[in-house]
Amino acid sequence: MEVEHLSPKEELNSIKLIRGQRGGYGWEVKLVGINENIILKKLKLVDEELKKTYTELNQMEVKQNG
Repeated sequence: MEVEHLSPKEELNSIKLIRGQRGGYGWEVKLVGINENIILKKLKLVDEELKKTYTELNQMEVKQNG
């Protein structure tokens, strides 16, 4: 088994946006850091913003298609 070690520069924050079969949105968030409390606070903020943005976008799409 081969193990790949990443340098800290290669471990970046990322957000993967996923569009479901029924048109809904989901996401995977990766935050890198040492302090777990700070990471959790940032994750909460990111999640809230994504929910706000993509809930509004879904509502607009439903109105246009409905």
